[in-house]
Amino acid sequence: MKAIIIATTKDRSRWAKQCYDSLKSYKRYPVIILDQYEYELGKIRWVFENTDLDEFLFLQDSVKIKDTYWIDEVFDHKGSVSLASRPFFMYLGKYTREALTQSGIPHVETKKDAVRYEHEWTNNYAQTSPYKTMFDLSDTNVFKKHFSRDNMIIENDHLIKYKHIWSEDMIYEY
Repeated sequence: MKAIIIATTKDRSRWAKQCYDSLKSYKRYPVIILDQYEYELGKIRWVFENTDLDEFLFLQDSVKIKDTYWIDEVFDHKGSVSLASRPFFMYLGKYTREALTQSGIPHVETKKDAVRYEHEWTNNYAQTSPYKTMFDLSDTNVFKKHFSRDNMIIENDHLIKYKHIWSEDMIYEY
């Protein structure tokens, strides 16, 4: 089984709706909104432990899809797919059950851990099996207030990512 996962929390309904609405034209696989107060790896772990999905495209609610044609290419690829130019930058990508079984999923307790694992764990995950990089997506120097929050805008022809924390000195514990 395959699905698209939108990771969100209860206090972010506007973000989740914007992401979900941007996927309305996509009909091949179901879109699941995972509303859980965990960092990204906690949500990935939940999908791994509580579903029978063999593959899932993981998107944070702060992603807005501009067009959906590339999603079929993501799911048609055998194996993992990173949506960014670095391995699974910002955790964005298609994960497979097989690779998650091989890599393991660490428990994340703090935002600092989540940011650290964004580089450490995703690089280790990418080494478990060959992966495809979908397109270039990297940090920019474009900033915009969106839903009353300051964001770095990361954008290409296919999606927009509203990134709230773009430097280590911005990390605070919830």
